[in-house]
Amino acid sequence: MSDGKKSFIQSDVVDYIKALPTVITEFDSVQFTYYGQDANKLRAFRFVKTMSDGKHIALEVVSQKARALRTQTVFMTQEDYAIKKRGANIL
Repeated sequence: MSDGKKSFIQSDVVDYIKALPTVITEFDSVQFTYYGQDANKLRAFRFVKTMSDGKHIALEVVSQKARALRTQTVFMTQEDYAIKKRGANIL
């Protein structure tokens, strides 16, 4: 992580973690997909939620054994992240 304006910093991680429950429970859209390649493909859900600071996306992997979802990644679209780093509010 870096302190540069375009780089991912610690406060970004905190923002994503705080937003995750909302992205999962109040999503705008959800899509079934796969995560991984070839024989290692895992079933997953891609949740999308537009919030005041941009569009957040979470990928949740489906665990067949545990019958649970596991967060694989959460991020913003590149455009929204760039706007956020400039300090602008997109909505």
